[in-house]
Amino acid sequence: MIISRITWACTILVVAFGLLGLSPLGIDHPYDKLLHLAFFCSATVLALNITPPRFVLPVLAFLLIGSVGIEVVQAFIPDRTASIGDVIANATGILAGVGFFKNTTHIITYY
Repeated sequence: MIISRITWACTILVVAFGLLGLSPLGIDHPYDKLLHLAFFCSATVLALNITPPRFVLPVLAFLLIGSVGIEVVQAFIPDRTASIGDVIANATGILAGVGFFKNTTHIITYY
């Protein structure tokens, strides 16, 4: 199976940003929204790289609905806070990932 370099890079970024999201930075940390955006941008590019074209819209919907679901669940977890700002950062990351994928697909080389 041929896996593009961008897929490997996005996989590493998703894991790294996911681990950073588990750290106790807190909602007031200045990089909180940037981490949300970067994680969802990387996750979107990764998903688009490994998803057949006919499943692109369901995958994007899953990412967005999952983003909202995560925030709803956080409202019921002690010491966690739901934030509409996080949902907006996540949606912006998804859009950025789609834009990045569409603009770079033609120049990505496989090995």
